[in-house]
Amino acid sequence: MAKGPSRDTIDKDTKGSLSVLVLIIAAIIILVIAISILLSRNIGQPVSLPIVPPASLEAAQDLYIDANYRQAIELLEAFIDRAKPADRKLPLARDLLVSSYWQVDDHQQAFALLSEVVSANPSDIDSIYRLGLLAKELGRDETAADYFSQAISSQSGHPQYHTDYAETLTTLGRHEEAREQWQIVMSLTPADSPLQASVHGKIGNTYAAQDLPDAARAEFEAGLGVAPDDQYLAGQLEALGP
Repeated sequence: MAKGPSRDTIDKDTKGSLSVLVLIIAAIIILVIAISILLSRNIGQPVSLPIVPPASLEAAQDLYIDANYRQAIELLEAFIDRAKPADRKLPLARDLLVSSYWQVDDHQQAFALLSEVVSANPSDIDSIYRLGLLAKELGRDETAADYFSQAISSQSGHPQYHTDYAETLTTLGRHEEAREQWQIVMSLTPADSPLQASVHGKIGNTYAAQDLPDAARAEFEAGLGVAPDDQYLAGQLEALGP
């Protein structure tokens, strides 16, 4: 009959296992004490954070030039937030931010920021004119007409100002006022310019909208005298009938 291990052998194995367990527990205790000491030394010491460089206007300009408008907006907003009122770069940053908003079709933001610019500098005629353009983008034609009117009151003789004002007045159905503006555009356009034909067409359209066919016909014919192959003018003239 086979015999099992002796009692002495069992006692030796048990003592060996207990010794290993004691050593493991001792090692854990030492590790915990060491960690506690390290943590206690770091208490109260400032935590180092990564240094974030300030927003750079030059970097924003580069992004804008590369057509990265949304990234440019982020940098420009950060730059404006931290800039002091006397910062000479601030007007440029605001203008660039308006243009960036415009490029991403955020016309409402562009309009709001440009309104602040004009409030701070009411003599900024170009910004007043651009407010008119933005108002048109937002479908606010009456507001656009008001801004265009302000622009030409302060800087008459700018063909594009008068052109956009005339277009807006036409949209609003204010045909006589629109015709006055088109006539100013005509006077500012060289006599040998192909644009003369287009302006004749615009004036003719104001007469046609007021049911004045004879006056409209005269304008369309005058335009064809400048540009005989203009299909649009020919079509408008034909639409009037005999």
